[in-house]
This record gives sequence, structure tokens and C-alpha cells, in this order.
Amino acid sequence: MNMKLPDSINKEKTLTEILEWVALISVSAILILRLFAALWTQPVISYDDKHYRGIAIYLNEKTTIKDAVTDLFLPTIKRIGFRTYGYNSWNLLALKLFKKYVNRERVFQLLNCLFFLAQVAGIAALASRAHKRNWFIYSVSFLYLSSPIIFGINRWVMTENLVPAALFVFSAMALVLINSGKAEGSRPVHPIITEILIPAVCAFAMGVCCNLREYALPFLLLGAIGVVIVLKKERRYLALAIFLVIIAPYFLSALKVLSVIASETIAKSGIVKTNVDQHVKGYRTGWIEWFRNISFRTMGVPIIAFLVAGNTMLFHGAAGRIAGSLRSRGLLKTLSAAKRSFTERDKVLFILFFPTVFMYWFIVCFSTFRDMRIILTPFVMNIILILLGVKALGIGKYIDRYSSPVMKTFLGLIVVSWAVFIFQLFFAFGGGKDYAVTRKGPPTYNHPMFLRKIEKFEDWHVKE
Repeated sequence: MNMKLPDSINKEKTLTEILEWVALISVSAILILRLFAALWTQPVISYDDKHYRGIAIYLNEKTTIKDAVTDLFLPTIKRIGFRTYGYNSWNLLALKLFKKYVNRERVFQLLNCLFFLAQVAGIAALASRAHKRNWFIYSVSFLYLSSPIIFGINRWVMTENLVPAALFVFSAMALVLINSGKAEGSRPVHPIITEILIPAVCAFAMGVCCNLREYALPFLLLGAIGVVIVLKKERRYLALAIFLVIIAPYFLSALKVLSVIASETIAKSGIVKTNVDQHVKGYRTGWIEWFRNISFRTMGVPIIAFLVAGNTMLFHGAAGRIAGSLRSRGLLKTLSAAKRSFTERDKVLFILFFPTVFMYWFIVCFSTFRDMRIILTPFVMNIILILLGVKALGIGKYIDRYSSPVMKTFLGLIVVSWAVFIFQLFFAFGGGKDYAVTRKGPPTYNHPMFLRKIEKFEDWHVKE
């Protein structure tokens, strides 16, 4: 006997299928567009990127492939002026391996595509862990990838390309290690894998990520602390020892570099009003102009809407849990429960990252330096925080309870995101021929697909 499903269930099933396909096709399309841009379009040529290209090309002639591999995969205290060496080591190794087969500029672009794919894998893995619904995974991934600062900066040979990729990889590896121990009801895994192999691989991958830009290092340090807390609480002492032995040299090297460049970093950030780099003052803009740049040229309205909704859920969920615990158990038992939460697998990184993300946003908002790159770290970490919070606070059950309006909202955000993305990619700045970075204001990352061709070495996309 065939039972007829209620219309509401049929409609929700149809909506789920539509959103899944729209979001999946959107992610696939943006990957194709990124690869097309890497292989066949004119990349952006301006200030810092020209500098990094030149350094990689110069060192390619002066170093061996062994030097490039060592600098990339082992701890190093090398730096480029007052900047970390990480992105340059990737560029150098890529040139060493592929310069004979691919045009030099395409090597840089394909390397950036690798970082783009790392972000795709990272956000998909975190979204899957947060809420195992395909429509949720694909939708969040697309909204993030279509943001101008993510897609646009990936077409620019800039050190910032390593930052989001490393943050996602580091966070994912930390979660893999934290959750690799024996869980109740899970199939037993050989201790050699869980206590030796996984800690070693994760620690090595996390260590390699430590050579990203210095301003993102605090998040990596907090992530490592979270791993230590869980391993110690679960008495996984062998895994803890292996983790510390491998990752400690990377952090010590990174902190040594940070100690040298910290003063210059602070001056460029404009955090301390009495110590501001003179070049930074030219990037100062008013609040209205700054918010307009962030909303339309840097982050994009759809992903901002996601951040606002996600942060609201986090605050509401955390406040609701605390208030409910205080009413039912009292202050002392609530504090005891909070202490236990600090060592739980699903909550430790969320608790560590939560105050730090909003502290970064506060610093960004009141910094003199209004280059849009300064928002990259808190933006990416806020996405990671929301995905961690959905799992830690059990928000997934509320997403399922109100799945229909949530899916309709995601579908609307995807449509808006495509509208903005297509305009910026194919119609802004006269279709690309008028695009140029100006010396009088902060650059934006809504790079058109087809920029003006650069024919001579001294030419660039800069408006004097």
C-alpha cells in the first residue's frame, strides 16, 4: 500500500534537492572560473606582488631544490625584510618544479589555485563536521569562495594567499588529532595509528602552516594549546609527546621571527596611534567608505549576512546554555560544567577561538590601517568559529527544525552572491580595462576576469 507523503514534506524534499544542486553547481563553476583565470587571463600586477615575483625569480637562480624543500617543510627563521618567509618558499619550490613545463606566471597562479583548493577542502570538511547536510556544506562553501577577498586575492601573488589556506588546514588537522582517540561506540583502531602516526602527520602539517603571515600566528598557537589540553585530559601521553616534539621547533622558529618583526607589524597595523607607519596613513578612510569597501568590494553582502546570522546564533546559543544551567544547577555547578567543557573534544577550539575572533574584529575596526587585507584573518577565523560553534553548541538541531526557511535563505544568498560576483567579474571597471590600484586609497579585491594586458616589464595595474 502506497502512503502519500504530506505536501509540506514533498516541498521540503524538493527544496533540498534544488538547493543541493544549485550550491554544488555553483561551487563547481567557481572552481572552473578560477582555473580558467589561472591559465588564460591577465593576472593583477601592482606593488607587493611584483616584489614577491621578483624575489622568487631571483632566488630560483641562486638556490637549489634542496634549499627550497628545506625552507618549506622544516622550521626556518628566514624572513623577507619585516615579513615571514612562508609564501615565498612555496613560490620558490613551485618554480623549481614546474618552470620547465609551464609559463612562469602560470606557475604562481596554479600555486594559488592549490591554496584555493586547500580552502575548498578545509571549509567543506569543517562544514560537514558541523552539520552533515549536503545543502549546508555546499552553500557555506560557495558563499565563502565567491567572496571578493577570497576569489580576488587568490589571483594576486600576495603573501595573504597562504593565510586562509593555512588556517583551514591547521584547524582541520587539529580536529583530526583531537578526535583520533578512542570514542565510545566507535570501531577500535590500532594504537600505532592513533597514538603515533596520526599525531606525527598532524603535527607536521600544522607545523608547516606556522610559516604564514605573522598576524595570524596567535590562532595557530591557540589551536595547538587546544590539542594539548585534550590529549592531556584523555591521558594520551605518547600522542602528546610526539605532537610537542614535532610542532615545537616550528612554533619556536615562528616566534623568533615574530620577535624581530613585531614592532614593524604593529606600526603597519596602526593599532598604537603613537607608532604608525607613514605609508599606512595614506590608507586611512572614513567609516562609511570603509564599510562600503568591505560590503561590496571585499567581503560581499551575502557572506556578511551569513556572518551576522552565524554570530547571532553563537551568542544566543552560548547565552542560552549559560542561563539555562544557572537556573537549573546554580553558579558553582555551572562553573564546574564550564571547566569540563574546556577539555571536551567538540568544544575546546570553539572556546579558545571565540573571544580571540571578536578581539581581532575590534582591533580591525579601530586600526589606522584600512587596507582590506587586515580583515582576512578575523574573517576566515570567524567562518571557522561559526562552523565549530554549530557542532559545539548543538545548533544543527535548530537548523533541521527550521530547515525550510534556512534553505530558502541560503538559496537567496547564493542568487545574490552570483549577481554580485558576475558583475564584479565581467562588468566592473569597464569590463576590466579600467581597473587599477591607486596610491591614494586601500586596494580592493574585486578584480575583473579580463584585466588590461601587461606588455612591458615596467607596466602594471597602478594608477599614479
